Amino acid sequence: MDKKSLFQVVEQSKYKINQGAFKNNFYFGKTVIIDNQKTDAIILSNKDVLVDLSQIKIDSKPKGSSELKEKGFTYVDSLLEICPTWSNSGITEFLEGKKVEGEELFNLIREKLDYYIDVQDKRFLDFVTVYDISTYCYSLFNSIGYLFLYSEKESGKTKLMNLIELICFNPINATNPSESSLFRITNSLQPTLLIDDFENLEKEKQAVLNQLLKVGYKRSGQTIRNEKVGQSFVPKKFDVYCPKVITNTTGLDSITVSRCIVLRMLRTKTTKGSREPNENDQTWQEIRDSCYNFVLNNWKKISESYLDCEIKDFKNRQLELVRGPLAVAKTINEKLYADLVPFLKECFEDRDLEDISTNWEYILFSSLFENISEKRFYSVGELSELCVGKIGIEKEASLRRWIGKTISKIPLFKKRRVGSGVEYLLSQELVQEYMERTGYPIENTLTTLTTLSNGDKIKELDQPILDSCFHCKERQFVKYSVVGYPGKNYCDKCAEELKGLHNYV
Repeated sequence: MDKKSLFQVVEQSKYKINQGAFKNNFYFGKTVIIDNQKTDAIILSNKDVLVDLSQIKIDSKPKGSSELKEKGFTYVDSLLEICPTWSNSGITEFLEGKKVEGEELFNLIREKLDYYIDVQDKRFLDFVTVYDISTYCYSLFNSIGYLFLYSEKESGKTKLMNLIELICFNPINATNPSESSLFRITNSLQPTLLIDDFENLEKEKQAVLNQLLKVGYKRSGQTIRNEKVGQSFVPKKFDVYCPKVITNTTGLDSITVSRCIVLRMLRTKTTKGSREPNENDQTWQEIRDSCYNFVLNNWKKISESYLDCEIKDFKNRQLELVRGPLAVAKTINEKLYADLVPFLKECFEDRDLEDISTNWEYILFSSLFENISEKRFYSVGELSELCVGKIGIEKEASLRRWIGKTISKIPLFKKRRVGSGVEYLLSQELVQEYMERTGYPIENTLTTLTTLSNGDKIKELDQPILDSCFHCKERQFVKYSVVGYPGKNYCDKCAEELKGLHNYV
């Protein structure tokens, strides 16, 4: 046996059958019925249709060969019929030459959303519309951010998620399937995962979803799990890359938020709040059909716009999250693209500003930057005294442990043993270097209480943020913040009560 021949076999690529690019075409999968039997097929952008006839049995024999395999389209998982898909009439219209224009599709979706959802900034629904369309071609992108609808209760976020479910590609409610089913469905269906009220899910369910959320925003996103095969368990890779929409009222952990495009919602002041969509309205199917049609007719333009999309206004991670949807927006309309760039920049600034304002590590190093005047070794006790009242750890011993654990993991700061404790070599320059490496802003560092001659200076925020009131500790939308103290925010009631103790600017 010539063993070299073992390595001369050309390995064939395996495709996902739901959507993707194949031999200079884009395609969508579709279950078709032949002789009262179901089989897999794909509809290509060149209007060709490939069918797997080997699944159709006549007298226990295959009706024919697999056209997919003959063309080199090999795939592992067959189509699942568990969510809305492209209608037969919509496919027929596409094959007969119908072309859906981008602006026509955009306006159709945008008007539907606007009828049910009340927003202050029209660009909010512009982006949701573009994101919906992007779910039909996200396989063209190397990554796509999660849409995070963040608001207090009764702000319409669940209704907006329901509307997205009626429009997007292969919607799946991620809270319904079992743990094992969720990974299999995500791997095979290429769905848009919908996660409603994340904070109300059981801890076990949250842990499972966190596995998906940590890596599932990138094309390379995979997780390994043990699958039972016979009497034993074997490791198996699951592809978890897909669009995801999340709603929550209390925020998410910082790692997940860094993968999100955060859209804030407020309670409606109009009659739109009482309007509920009718899922049986035929318009939703027409919208889905139009999304399929638009992508197949414009996928090359979208792909070219994606490759050309280099925007200096965004950091690398930020651009990863929005590059795909912005490519779709540019394909639809240059003005739409131009409007969404500053809107998304504002969304990221707002997202990251709030993350910093409640980030204990940022508060710690901002305080050290303000107060450390000489380069020397500092004990944890000395450092904790600089942060008393600024970090949400009330017990002194717990605060010291947290500070020691935080600083000890940073190789920039040398340490030495002194008796039973540890001291760290710090200076304002070293702290500044760490903050710059981490991306923490230097210009917004803390001002210590001793520098405020007449009490804290309080300013009214441009818009309310969801946080715990520093005075009453109740989690709510707060409107007032102490200048120089990120995370020290007050609700309306407490701000009124403390007027005599603070200066308002």
